[in-house]
Amino acid sequence: MRFFLTFVVFIGSLNLLFSQTWIEKSEDLFNNGYHQKSIDLILQNINQQTHSSNQKSKSYLILADNYLTLGETEKFKKYSILSFNILENKNGLDSSLYYSNLSEYNHYKLRSDSSVFFCVKSLKLLESNYKYADSTLISRIYRVYGNSMRNAIFYYSEINKCERGDSLILMRKSSIYYVTKSLSYANQYQKPDILRLLGNLYNDMIALNQDIYKNRGPFIGLNEIFNKGVKTYHQAIDLGKKTYKNPNRFLSQCYSLLALDYQYMKKYEAADSLYNLAIQYATQNNNILHLNEYNTAISWKGWNFEEWYKSTNNIQYLYQSLSAYESSVNSWINYYKQVGDKTKGLDDAYRISTLQKIPNSCYDLFLLTNDSSYIDKALYYSDLDSYFTYSLKKNLKDSITVKKLQQHLNDDETIVFYLSSNNPNKIHSIVISKTNVHFLFLNNNRIRIDQQYYKKLSGFGTAQQFKTLNYNLYNYLFKPIDSLLTLAQSKNVIVVPSSEFSQLNFDLLISDTLANKWKDYPYMFHKYNFSYGLNLTILNDNYKFYNPNKSSIGVIDGEFNKKTNLIFSNKLINGINANYTATLSSPTNLSDFKNEVNNHDIILLVGHGWGNYTTSNSRIYLADSVHIDSDQLTTMNFNNSLFITTACNTNQSSTYISEGNTGGFTKALIYSGIKSTITTNWEIDDKTNSYIMKRFFHYLAEGKTKSVSLWLSKKDYWNNCKQDEEFNPFYWSPYRLTGNTSSIIVKGKTTFNYYYLLLLLLVPLGVVMYKVIPLLGELAPLFRRARGG
Repeated sequence: MRFFLTFVVFIGSLNLLFSQTWIEKSEDLFNNGYHQKSIDLILQNINQQTHSSNQKSKSYLILADNYLTLGETEKFKKYSILSFNILENKNGLDSSLYYSNLSEYNHYKLRSDSSVFFCVKSLKLLESNYKYADSTLISRIYRVYGNSMRNAIFYYSEINKCERGDSLILMRKSSIYYVTKSLSYANQYQKPDILRLLGNLYNDMIALNQDIYKNRGPFIGLNEIFNKGVKTYHQAIDLGKKTYKNPNRFLSQCYSLLALDYQYMKKYEAADSLYNLAIQYATQNNNILHLNEYNTAISWKGWNFEEWYKSTNNIQYLYQSLSAYESSVNSWINYYKQVGDKTKGLDDAYRISTLQKIPNSCYDLFLLTNDSSYIDKALYYSDLDSYFTYSLKKNLKDSITVKKLQQHLNDDETIVFYLSSNNPNKIHSIVISKTNVHFLFLNNNRIRIDQQYYKKLSGFGTAQQFKTLNYNLYNYLFKPIDSLLTLAQSKNVIVVPSSEFSQLNFDLLISDTLANKWKDYPYMFHKYNFSYGLNLTILNDNYKFYNPNKSSIGVIDGEFNKKTNLIFSNKLINGINANYTATLSSPTNLSDFKNEVNNHDIILLVGHGWGNYTTSNSRIYLADSVHIDSDQLTTMNFNNSLFITTACNTNQSSTYISEGNTGGFTKALIYSGIKSTITTNWEIDDKTNSYIMKRFFHYLAEGKTKSVSLWLSKKDYWNNCKQDEEFNPFYWSPYRLTGNTSSIIVKGKTTFNYYYLLLLLLVPLGVVMYKVIPLLGELAPLFRRARGG
């Protein structure tokens, strides 16, 4: 009888399984950890059958959740938006879930303020529609709210009017409250992950002891918090093993986080064993099955060795630390080459957090061993920190080295390459001249410059804000380098910035704050000619010999006469057309635009620009209804020496750690094959732009390098200013040259001059007169006799 009942239950289960819709099957696969299978099932069915909008919305939501688990945050955002947009009748709970997903996306992208904004919005909508919500949704919203609030430092400081350390403690306590609340509403599949997140919050509290309270001694109850965290992680592990049919990814995450708890408590040997266990769950037969989890485990394993070295001074741990970091990066590179995103410029190393640890290890080993190979190693791995996909798309196989860079430099040129490291937070610089190299430690604090910060730095705020911020950045980033450059008498400086300040104009930095007028600030612009590189690999690649067989200048003029009369831009265009070999065009579609770029070596694009520091795409309008976007340019293939965008904000975009400037025209154009660009960091003034660009082409035509031409053009503007407001950096400093700095052929236009024709007529006439006048002298007596004289 028992066998019969068991058989009936088994048959019933099979019927239930086969009666599931493909959406239900995909959700079941997601819940049990088969994320790629779940994705494949949805993609196979979503476009092949007729579905209601609600069915499609649910399938897109499952896709989004799968991609988030796999670490593919852009796809998570894409399908979250699709899921919400196709709903026919959106309600408060749909909106709550949508804002919750936006919050989670921004949390993973390290945009704390945006994450907090959306999660607060989501929670308010949930609370106003609470009676209609099911427990699964309630659990989900509370979980995201608690997770996002982990980094809401400004929110808590403002609300509670308290010190940073105390507000951080409040944040964690509030997060623990909401995540615990989430656990009480969770279904069986949600509970293991919520327990893991709860363990993270206890983990955060231990980390705070190292960060905020390291000079005050351990806060009360540290061991109790550690024990709670360990217990919670073990609960998550046990429940995950019972609940998920494919738990290895989840278990790898949990063991890495558990190891981090032990590491924070300085129990390095126990931590190392747990990291090994995490790596074991992320791999099988030496094959990496779960890349993100593997990279996290081996990266933190390297960090553990680093801390172990600090406590013992045993250099072997430092060697092991660097080896672990290298292994993590190389595994990601190999994976990316095989199955990574094939779109140029997307996902530029964002997930390789290990890169941010390598510079510090290389610096320490360089100091301990005096082995210069660690400088090249720091160059190579740190160079992958930004714009990583360029190297893969170009199939550049050789590593960048100091010697390779030095062979391109002139005697008065210096490369200043910035390297950021994470945990510990430090910033270094490698300064490379024709004959020397210096590896410098600059500061113990990394800096991230947001939209408001950039505006104040650029002279858009008060003069006091401007000089305070720019002077602080000078001390933080440039003062030791300034001393080296002064000793070397080097004037031409190529800056390759770290991701966190990839849009900073160094010519604005000032060396003291004594002045009170725009004219009188000691700008670095007066001492140095700055140009920029995205990274060293791109800079080195763009130095290669290049001699295109194209006509000189293509001027692309945006048609805006109906809306805006850009008087000075029109004069600029007419002047270039009159003085140089140039072709004027106004493309009305993308195909015409491509043709114009391909037909010329130098492109001057005059239009209206749109971009800001929070978007991953910029835009230039060629006409009222025609525009070109930076993400379109990224995938194109050009072969030009120089592309100039005289439009507003063409270098502005969001910035990610380990990815740099994500969507500005600088990156897009150089990825497309352009050797050098001039873009703008903010709005430009029509009159000033016309003057500086005219002078720029004048100096180019004289044979000066691109960087020197731009520098002299700015100086000419400066020397012609009268009123103090004209010296405001808003006018002269938005222009940024990136890439190859060498000279370029600009052909002057041969014009017909009527004076030359007159001269040509006079020359033969003079020759005739020269021969005729002596002959007349000889014939004069004959004329006199003929007259009887």
